[in-house]
Amino acid sequence: TKKALCVTMTLGAVLVGAALAAGLLWKF
Repeated sequence: TKKALCVTMTLGAVLVGAALAAGLLWKF
């Protein structure tokens, strides 16, 4: 379960980073 949580956190961080990057690109 700990490994699954780590993977989920990693995927979540990647999605958040991608969303922020897309938002910045959309603004500029």
